[in-house]
Amino acid sequence: MLISLDNYKNQLLEVGIKNAKNEIHWFLEKKFGFLKENIIFKKISLDDKQIEILADFIDRRIQKEPFQYILNCAPFCDIDIYVNNHVLIPRPETETIINLLIKQNKRFSSALDLCCGSGNLAMMLSLKNIAKNITAIDISNNALKVSKKNFKNFKLQNVHSFQLDFMNQKINKKFDLIVCNPPYISNEEYSLLTSHVKDFEPRKALTDEKDGLSFYKKIHQEIDDIVNPNGTILLEIGLEKHKPLIESLFNNHKYKWHKDLNNNYRIIQIFK
Repeated sequence: MLISLDNYKNQLLEVGIKNAKNEIHWFLEKKFGFLKENIIFKKISLDDKQIEILADFIDRRIQKEPFQYILNCAPFCDIDIYVNNHVLIPRPETETIINLLIKQNKRFSSALDLCCGSGNLAMMLSLKNIAKNITAIDISNNALKVSKKNFKNFKLQNVHSFQLDFMNQKINKKFDLIVCNPPYISNEEYSLLTSHVKDFEPRKALTDEKDGLSFYKKIHQEIDDIVNPNGTILLEIGLEKHKPLIESLFNNHKYKWHKDLNNNYRIIQIFK
């Protein structure tokens, strides 16, 4: 059945989804395998079941459920990975960690993806041959199910994951490289998040329920026990107002700040 997409687009525009047209096009490409040019030139036909699936997508987007959760797919670096509402949706800012490591052109024998979530960082450490042996840990077993699915989908043999509560348990191993995008949103800042983040993304992955600095403090406390000599840590931060506080934690180590594509200080690299 030939259909017009304008009605669906207008429904999304009415609730403030400015990228409505592209979202519908992406959905049709990803979900049904339509070619982009056929969608643009309105040369597509949907059966009753496909119309029902498209209508469900529109209803969920009207409720502001993130596009990536509906499709169970999100881009990171140059790949698409599986996501659901048990993990954060990877942000382009986090790609800065991988881009830095590629640019620095150093290979590591062992690496840890701390708070791995979907496993996006661990995957890229493997796919870009940045690290030989990679460990991914998270407090959430549901998040680990997602990361393991991604590791399996990409047939990664050198990435291993397990459940661990870093704030309350010892890792008992040292690594040459640690990467981490921790829960850095303070309890106060969490209340100000937009509804499409606060209502759908996992709270535990966003906030430490305190000042947003708990993981940085813990990493500083454990650094001698988890990082090999001459090793390095790359940590993502949130708001730049946290920058001086995080600097003060690591002022007895050599460190360097890196900016993201928006020219915001995003990554602190600590050298052991």
